[in-house]
Amino acid sequence: MASNAAKSHGWTLVQDTAWEGYTQIPEWIVSGYMTMFQELDNTPAADPDIVFLQAGVGSMAAAGIYHFLRPNGPERT
Repeated sequence: MASNAAKSHGWTLVQDTAWEGYTQIPEWIVSGYMTMFQELDNTPAADPDIVFLQAGVGSMAAAGIYHFLRPNGPERT
């Protein structure tokens, strides 16, 4: 497992997939994804009708879905 290899070499594992005992770094990564979408809201020319996101393990897609479909989002219907 990657986390065991990282520990044995004194490395820090950085990936956006979480599991029991490995949640803090993935939370930071998803928070960074959320920041990208918040910055898009602050771009005057950006008012997208469609947003395409890579899905990979789902962290970026989940952040985008949360941002664009959350009930109290900026004037979202």
